[in-house]
Amino acid sequence: MGATPRPRHALSEAVATLLPTPAETQLLAGCVDRGPGGRRALEAWFARHADPIAELAGGPIKWLMPLVWRACGHHRLDPRGALATVLKTAALREEMRSRSYRAIRGSLLRGLAAAGIRPIVLKGAALGELVYPDASLRHAHDVELLVRDADWPRLDAALAPLGFAGAASPADSPRVELAHVSGLPLVLHRRLFRIPFHNVQPDDVWQRAETATLDGVEACVLSPADALVYGCGEGLHSAGRASYRWIVDAWFLLDRRRDVNWDAVARITDTRQMALPLAVSLSYLADQLDAPVPGETRDRLAAAAARDRSIGPELALHAARAGAGGLARLLARTRTIGGRAAIFRHRLLPSIVFLWWSTQPRSSWLRTIHGRAFRVARYVARRVS
Repeated sequence: MGATPRPRHALSEAVATLLPTPAETQLLAGCVDRGPGGRRALEAWFARHADPIAELAGGPIKWLMPLVWRACGHHRLDPRGALATVLKTAALREEMRSRSYRAIRGSLLRGLAAAGIRPIVLKGAALGELVYPDASLRHAHDVELLVRDADWPRLDAALAPLGFAGAASPADSPRVELAHVSGLPLVLHRRLFRIPFHNVQPDDVWQRAETATLDGVEACVLSPADALVYGCGEGLHSAGRASYRWIVDAWFLLDRRRDVNWDAVARITDTRQMALPLAVSLSYLADQLDAPVPGETRDRLAAAAARDRSIGPELALHAARAGAGGLARLLARTRTIGGRAAIFRHRLLPSIVFLWWSTQPRSSWLRTIHGRAFRVARYVARRVS
């Protein structure tokens, strides 16, 4: 008898359209897999592209070029001519940029610590040094920090002498971006996730945070469980998802940190209403890139996603529609009748909460009227039901 198939949410197929294509998966596998499978995958990717330079340099995956160069050396592949020059140049350029990036980040963290502010360092600003074989292999466009509510009033005074221009503490902004004199952006977050439904109050991410040393500077970073949920969850909702940084981040995190608390991953996923995107992304990592995700955890997340009646699946569908470039393209990418029917069902009959979130106007006074109208609509819906 075969193994019992995992339950699936009806929108799983739609959400999976955000994942890499088979050709992109070959490239990713060639970059991260150190075994014979990685060599075969990278050889196959080179063989299927007549102009690999154009494929790498002309799109959002160009940040992978230093990893491709490293993988070629590890797998003893010998790219010839212009390809070797382009890959080697990209690796050297990123190595030089990484030095200045780390210097600015170190000065920033030391300055904030001197002011009594200890943020959590997010994404590539932390993972490049902590889980990648070399920090220069993970391009980080900016420095992203999660800041406690109590620390925001002191940020302007702390950042002013560090070379960052702009106001860090608008009262109603969940996310603030400043620029260093060098041009490097600094992104400050009040909450971990941009979509409010994925945040919880109070947020125990601070209790699970770890202390790490980043280029000689002591800093707070997310626990492996939180980093995994955050990376996969944000990656599938990000406008830059096609770069697939989140996939490479997650793979190296799982490869380096075999002590991931999988019970914590499941609990965090549940409380943040993210069972569907986590079930889809972790299954991809395990099935396509041989990432060490326990089968028990995959079963648990798949079951949680299948019975999820929160707004989470609707948010995941919203991200899939945006990633596909519209409803028509999403339907074209969704191959099965059942998958298309699920998309139509959720688009035609959205929940009141999702409808309220997805139709909010930008103007503050219009948002007030909008919110009151939907509170009335939700009350009426509850009375009718």
